[in-house]
Amino acid sequence: MEGATKADILAALDDSGERFVSLVRGLDPDRSARPVPGLAWTAVETAAHVVTVLGRLLGDRRRATTNEAVAELNATCLSEYTDRDLNDVADRLEANLRTVIDRVYFKVDFDRQYPFHGGSTISAGGGARWILCELLVHGYDIAAATGNDWGIPAAAASIAIRGPAESMNRLVESKSCTRHRVHLGNDDTVEFLAPSAPRPGGDEPIDAQPDELLLGFFGRIEVSDPRLAVVLADLPHM
Repeated sequence: MEGATKADILAALDDSGERFVSLVRGLDPDRSARPVPGLAWTAVETAAHVVTVLGRLLGDRRRATTNEAVAELNATCLSEYTDRDLNDVADRLEANLRTVIDRVYFKVDFDRQYPFHGGSTISAGGGARWILCELLVHGYDIAAATGNDWGIPAAAASIAIRGPAESMNRLVESKSCTRHRVHLGNDDTVEFLAPSAPRPGGDEPIDAQPDELLLGFFGRIEVSDPRLAVVLADLPHM
């Protein structure tokens, strides 16, 4: 959501976090062991991964330099956090989310910059949006694996996608690049920078639903507009 306030972001994190924890708590051992489509993890391992991502805000300062190194770091963190009991994982998720929302992000200046992957930095607000991405996208993953429902509210998706936009744009902002505008409706436009290439469709913004852009960016779905597919393929990822 363009112009989202800190309160808007924290409210979206709070709501999505509660839904994510409820999704995990509602699994049974059989469904928790099901593989997530497109990932090397089961449903419960995906939930445990989110625990480790939250841990990077709560003392784990490791960051990766490349996209491949991010995957390696994720695997390392998941191997270090060995708990796969559903209730324990859900409890840890809930506790970490409450700490992140109520004690970390509530107090921090959202414009303050912090180290991020790729040797870059990201604002605290951008980091909060990234955590929202983790909840929304991995909630989608777990639901896809287990046959549960998982809605992604348009406002939450619009807030979330600006985390990747900020961090990816910073990786290429010093280079010659093209600005791609994606229109999410209601005067809500998000901009991505990519290595110089013609804009598909010229200067006209590309239209997309917020949840489609979010899931398309993370490779969970094929987007409906071929122009958007060209833009997403041209973006750096980390």
